[in-house]
Amino acid sequence: MLKLLLLLLLALNGAWAQSSGQERLAEYERLSQEMTQLASRNAWEGVERAYQDILETAIPPTAEEYHLGAQAAAKLGDVASTRARLILALEVFDSQEFRDWIHTIDTNYGPVSLKGDPGKLELLVEQMPFDPAKASAIHFTQAQIAETGTFEGLLPGGTYEFGPMSLKVRPGVHTQRIDIRTDKYMRKLERMERKDERSEDEG
Repeated sequence: MLKLLLLLLLALNGAWAQSSGQERLAEYERLSQEMTQLASRNAWEGVERAYQDILETAIPPTAEEYHLGAQAAAKLGDVASTRARLILALEVFDSQEFRDWIHTIDTNYGPVSLKGDPGKLELLVEQMPFDPAKASAIHFTQAQIAETGTFEGLLPGGTYEFGPMSLKVRPGVHTQRIDIRTDKYMRKLERMERKDERSEDEG
C-alpha cells in the first residue's frame, strides 16, 4: 500500500512539473512577442518590464531578447545594465554589432561608486553632453542619487560634483569611489540591517 502511494505521489509530482514547465514556456513566448511589439513602438519602459518578466520565467533569453533588453536599458540611461546584457547576448551569439557597442561604452564611460545620505546630495555635471545617450545616462544617475543617495554604475567621461566633492570620470580606468555618508546615516543603516537579520531569523 505504501509503495502504491509513493508511486502515485511521484506520478502527480511529474505531471505537476510538466504542467508548470508548459505554463512557463507559454508565458515566455507571450512575453517575447510582447517585447518585440513594444520595441517596434519605441515603448522602452514596457520592453524593460517584459525583459524582467522573461527572466522570472527562468527560461534563458535569446541573443535578440538580450539585445532588446540592452536597448531598453540604454534608452533608460542604465549603461551598466546595457553592457551586462550585451555580454550575455555575446555568450549566445557572436555578433560584431554587440562587440562594437561594448567597445563604444568602454571608450566613453567610466565606472563610479557614489554613496551619500538619501535626499541630501545631488550630482552636478560641468557640461551636459550633446549626445542624447550620454545625457540620458547622467539623468539616470541623478535620479538614482536623488532617490537612494547612492549610485554604482557607468557615467560618461567628464567632470562632476557630488555634494562637496569633485569627481573626474575617465574611461578605461579604475572605479572612482566617493563615500560621504554621515555617521548618523550609517548608524541608521546598521539598525535597518540588524532589523532585517532578525526578520530573517524569525522567518
